[in-house]
Amino acid sequence: MALQTYQIKIVDNSNQEMLNFPMATRYADSIAAPKNNKLTSQEGGVLTFKSDGRPVEIFVLAPIGSDGSPNLQKFKEDHDNDNSYYKIAVVDCSHRVPLKLSSPYKLSDYGIANTVFTFFENEENKKKYALPFYIKIRYLKGEGKQSSTLIETKVQVENSILKINSILHSRIIISPMLPDNTPFKDKNGHGIELGYAPRKSDLVDIPVYLSAMSSNGNTQPNEPELPDSVAINNDLINVPKFVKAFKSDCHNFTMAEGTKCPSSVFNAQSESNLKEVCQNINKFFKAHRNYKPNLYEIAYMFATGFIESYHYLKPVQLYSRIPEGGGKAYFNKYDIEFKPEKAKDLGNIHRGDGYTFRGRELVQLTGRSNYKKFSSITGKNLETNPDLACEFQYSIPIMIIGMKDGMFTGYKLSDFINSGKVDYVKSRKIINGRDKAAIFSNNAKRIEALLKSTSPKIPLTF
Repeated sequence: MALQTYQIKIVDNSNQEMLNFPMATRYADSIAAPKNNKLTSQEGGVLTFKSDGRPVEIFVLAPIGSDGSPNLQKFKEDHDNDNSYYKIAVVDCSHRVPLKLSSPYKLSDYGIANTVFTFFENEENKKKYALPFYIKIRYLKGEGKQSSTLIETKVQVENSILKINSILHSRIIISPMLPDNTPFKDKNGHGIELGYAPRKSDLVDIPVYLSAMSSNGNTQPNEPELPDSVAINNDLINVPKFVKAFKSDCHNFTMAEGTKCPSSVFNAQSESNLKEVCQNINKFFKAHRNYKPNLYEIAYMFATGFIESYHYLKPVQLYSRIPEGGGKAYFNKYDIEFKPEKAKDLGNIHRGDGYTFRGRELVQLTGRSNYKKFSSITGKNLETNPDLACEFQYSIPIMIIGMKDGMFTGYKLSDFINSGKVDYVKSRKIINGRDKAAIFSNNAKRIEALLKSTSPKIPLTF
C-alpha cells in the first residue's frame, strides 16, 4: 500500500485542543525504531502523519519538570521505557482512523510558562518601541495546577513590554496593531500574526522587531520579526499546494460518464477556476463564523462542483462559470409550455423560463424558484439577473449555505457527514437523489486525501 496521509485531532483530558503540541509516532511493528517527533497544528490541534497501511503508535509528550526532565510522579506507564512520551493509541491505518484522540493528561499538568515579549523598532538599533499600541493575543492562560483558560483578547502594550503566563508548550499567538489600530502588514498587504511556543517554565524574554519607527509619534511599519516563530496563514485551504496536488491527481478522478478524467481537461482555465473557488471558500468561512468548516464536507463540495459545473463543450473547463450547455430547445424539458408539471416544480411560470433559469454555478442551480430563494443569500436579485449566480463570489455562498442548510432537496450535509459517519454516497441526496452517487463518492474520497495532505488547518471535527 502506498503511503497515505492521516490526520487526528488531539485533545487533553478535559477536551481542550492541544495546539502546536509535541507528539511522536512510530510503526507498531517497529518498536526498536526511533520515534518520529511531530507537532500538532496551531489551529485545531491536528496531528498529521503518514502510513503505508501498517498500524501506527501515537505518543504524547509526558509532563516535564521545571528543569526540562520528565516528571516521573505524573508519568503514566506504557511499558515503552521512554519517560518523555506516553503512548495514547495504536491506530489501524487499514481502516478509517479515529477523528479524535484524547490524552490522559490535562494541559495544566505541564506547568506554567512565563514569557515576556519586548518590542523594538528594529533589530539594527535595538531601540524599544516608544508608543503605546495594541496587540491581539490568543493563548492558554495558566491559572494554577488544575485549570487552563483559552484567552482571545486585545491588550494595550505600554513601555514596550507584554507579559504572559501560559500553559507550557501551548502556542501564544500575537498580532501587533499600529497606533491607528490597524494591523501591521506584510509585503502582500496581509495582517501579520506571529506565534511562539514556550518550552521552558523559566522566565523567557522574547524580542520582537517591528521594523517601525516610533520617534516623533510617526510609525512606518514593515513586517515584524519574532525569533523561533513562523508567520501564520489563516486560510483553511492552502490554495497553491491544494491546486498543485489536484492538478497532479486529476487524471485519477472519474467523469460523469464513468471514464477517467483526461489530463487535458485540467487546462489553464480550469486551474484558474479552481484557485478562485478555493479563495472564495476561504473568504466565506472567514466572514461567516456561524458556519463551521469541516474537511469532509468541503471535500464533498469540491466533488459536487467537479461534476456539476464541468463544461464539456468548448471551451472545456472544470469548475466553470459558464451556464449549462445546450440550445434553447434542450431546456424545453423545464418549460411551462412543454413540461408543465416539471416546470411548476421548479417555479418556471413563463414561456422560456426553462432556458433562462437553466443550470448555473457549482451545483447547477435550476428553476426560477431556486434563483428567487437564493437571492436572499447573495443579496442580489438573481431572478432578474440569473447570470450573477455564475460568479464565484455568489456561487460559493449558494453552494455552502444550500448544502449545509438543506435548501436544495431538504437533505443537508450533516445528515450524512457527521461525527458518527462519513457517507459520501448518500450525500448525493443533498442535490440530486442517487444520480451517479458512487462517482461523486469516489471523487470526494480522493479530494479528502488531497485536502488532508495540503491543508491541515481545515478542521476534521464537527
